Amino acid sequence: MAAMQRETSAEVTKLQKLARLRKFDELEKIFCAAIENGNFTVADSVAVLDVIEEQQDPQRTELMVLFLIETTSQRRGRTEGLEAARQSAGLAPNSSEIRNLAISLYQEVYSTETEMDTLLTMTLMRENIPLHAGIQQLDKLLALCAGTYAFDKTLSAPAKIGELDKEKRTLKAIVNGEEKHYDPSIINRLEPLEADDFRALAVFEVSSLEEMANEDAGELIRLVLKAYGPTLKFREAKAYLAPVIKSGTWAKWWPQAKQQIKRSPIVEMSDAAQPTFTLRSRPVTYEFRIRDQFDDADSLEAKVLTVMEYLREKSADSHADEQLLKFFNTTIQKLGSVSKNPILQLIALATVDQLSKKFPQIVSPAEFDFDHIVSSSGDLATAMNEVYDDDVAKLVLTFIRQVKPDQWYDLFAAILPGASAGVCEWIAGQLLEQGAKDSFINAVRMISQWPERHVRAIVWLWKAVCTGKCPEPLVNIDHATILTGLFTAAQSLKRKPTISDPEQQKRILNQIRNALASNKYELIRKVMKSANRDYANYIKDTYARNMGLSDAVKSDIRMVLREVRPELFTKVVSPWDEDVVYTTEAAFNRKNEELAKLVNVDIAHNAKTIGEAADRGDLRENAEFTAALEERDRLTERASRLQSELKRAKILHRSMAETDFVTIGSKVKAKNLSNHQIQDFLFLGPWEANPDRGVYSYLAPLARSFMGKKQGETVVHKADAGESQWEILEITPGI
Repeated sequence: MAAMQRETSAEVTKLQKLARLRKFDELEKIFCAAIENGNFTVADSVAVLDVIEEQQDPQRTELMVLFLIETTSQRRGRTEGLEAARQSAGLAPNSSEIRNLAISLYQEVYSTETEMDTLLTMTLMRENIPLHAGIQQLDKLLALCAGTYAFDKTLSAPAKIGELDKEKRTLKAIVNGEEKHYDPSIINRLEPLEADDFRALAVFEVSSLEEMANEDAGELIRLVLKAYGPTLKFREAKAYLAPVIKSGTWAKWWPQAKQQIKRSPIVEMSDAAQPTFTLRSRPVTYEFRIRDQFDDADSLEAKVLTVMEYLREKSADSHADEQLLKFFNTTIQKLGSVSKNPILQLIALATVDQLSKKFPQIVSPAEFDFDHIVSSSGDLATAMNEVYDDDVAKLVLTFIRQVKPDQWYDLFAAILPGASAGVCEWIAGQLLEQGAKDSFINAVRMISQWPERHVRAIVWLWKAVCTGKCPEPLVNIDHATILTGLFTAAQSLKRKPTISDPEQQKRILNQIRNALASNKYELIRKVMKSANRDYANYIKDTYARNMGLSDAVKSDIRMVLREVRPELFTKVVSPWDEDVVYTTEAAFNRKNEELAKLVNVDIAHNAKTIGEAADRGDLRENAEFTAALEERDRLTERASRLQSELKRAKILHRSMAETDFVTIGSKVKAKNLSNHQIQDFLFLGPWEANPDRGVYSYLAPLARSFMGKKQGETVVHKADAGESQWEILEITPGI
């Protein structure tokens, strides 16, 4: 076949060359033989005739076109002859002989068309219309049968074709609710549409589309995509469906329609809340797509969600793919067995349990040692941190309750701190309904004590308090503790996250930010109004340095604090002169001795060294001379600094430290609230500082945290290593 096509192409090229050389006698002989022998297609023949027509020999062109049409009709039939007339008519547009031949062919080919005489009168028989234009008009009219649809390109509107108006010699059609008449000169404005074209059906057959919307939403979306696609966003599709699905009924229609569209073999729908729709190039079965989705899932949880979707679609008495179910069973069990996370192991078993219950004839229940799985993990809450979907979490929790009907509430309480906010609420309801109040309270205590480990659960606690719908055991919970926990959780998600998935980290951070902002920060206002000054200052310092909070949230919290606790932003004047260096008399004397040694010994010795080095010759390459000069600069700068500090020095006296609050010269005995050890602190000037011996400069950050505090108060100190707290037991003069 390929060889024959190459030969034909070569023959066409040869004849075209002969035409350009005007060797018409040789050309006609070969051309006629090729047509009579059936070696040329109509397209091949027209390609040759095009070049002949370019040579401006209309009579020869007309004769050869006639020969092509007549010979093709005789050899291949009237239909092929008519096609030859259609393709070659433009080469001899004014030929009466070809026009009459074309009329005759139309009459024979469309002998059953009752209106053919009228159509011919409107088109081909009008000799003022070029032959090829008349053929185009006639073909368009033949395609536009009564009852079919077309699209008016000028009006950009669908049309429903009516009958021919024989008197006016026009075609009637309904467009935009009105009857219009199309004569042959404007008939090309109408483009025939298929019978299921959505654009036409949405105007003329709305009731049939409404019925389709209820029975087969997948087919409805297919029609929309065929008309406006092949890809549409959710909002675009919804807008096109407006004539069929009224705005007030969309919310009720969409959930069921979504499931029908998922099953469509020809429509692909994304997983987004507002999905994108795409018309497939070829049909794909639902089972094939589910298997593909299962294979693409990158985690056990994602694969389980795919299985759950399939189980929702397939009832026990419906046809389910046996091989697919067996594949699900084998793969899920294998993934569960190799996981080191006990919750994920139980999720795999819970999924197999669902498969075996719904399709017992295909999937057998799995054998397992529940106690061994649970005992292999010391912290079920941490294991639950890796479960992100609430439906999957409830699946495994329901399975646990089924397997351990007498112990489930203790297991639920152990899992609760690691669960999402939605699952925490669900577990809380289950526990309190069972009367397991103590187990519930213990779980809440774990959340508030280690919020950095239980970042999702602390969000639930805060929301429960904010909404005022918290369970009875949470009514008297300390709101300040939960607020601190939220800040801690946000910071930990940025520094040392317990959630491994980066996308989940972002999602939980957003939940924390939204939780803080809930009810326009009203609960934060309430907490800060009743908080003591130490805690209020702690919150003021904490939120500003929190890497997990957005700038917008920080700005809002700052406004709230300024509103309810304006005194926190009042500049505190130090009880000492900032331009003075406070020191003991002994340290003052030591510094004076140090200055005297610098001036009288070190600088004098350095001057002598410079002189000796200079005597050795070329100073440009004298390393000793250069080093001596650098040492002179260092000694001079040090002496100048000491002189300045000694001029500003002020001797501390015991009377300055005889106060009931921590100040310069105070000796403090305090209890470390994290390890309950007793520590001694002495706060003196910078010249006496020796942290290893418990002596701190009053200018140091730690000392600043103690300054002004009284016996019995709590000191909170934040540093890069973390937060430390002490309770002040005793304050005495340390001088």
